[in-house]
Amino acid sequence: MTRKIIVIIITALFLVMGFANFSVTANSPPNLKIEGPKRAEDNSVEDYTFSATDPDGDRVHYWINLDNLNTPTWEGPYPSGKKIKKEVWLFGERNFIITFKAKDDNGSKTIEKTLTVTLHKNRLVIHNALFNDFIKLFTKMLPILQYFPLRLTDIFM
Repeated sequence: MTRKIIVIIITALFLVMGFANFSVTANSPPNLKIEGPKRAEDNSVEDYTFSATDPDGDRVHYWINLDNLNTPTWEGPYPSGKKIKKEVWLFGERNFIITFKAKDDNGSKTIEKTLTVTLHKNRLVIHNALFNDFIKLFTKMLPILQYFPLRLTDIFM
């Protein structure tokens, strides 16, 4: 008798499982893309475009850190593949690091992607410094120039 009850219970379980949908779908993280120059002049403003495409078509949230100048928060949700453009002020005597990550509506997060922007000094500033040194030397050689109402650097700069 107990054997028949066990068979009935097992059969009932198989029937219930057969009618129930137990499919599990994998939730893939979005694919990241940062577009913008990798080299820039110091103290310049450049445009950078950020996008994340979710393979599952889910909406995405963006997290963007501009070399620790801002306090990043999750922005969005945006449609998958939406491009966000940001003007970034690049300054300093080193590399400028932009960090980007995304997550979809189902919580699947990406590994952060970084873009290192190499900054170089504006050559005009270097030339101006050399020119100023030349003018100082020139005014020492010709002391009369020190009495002009305008400095030569004011005229040429």
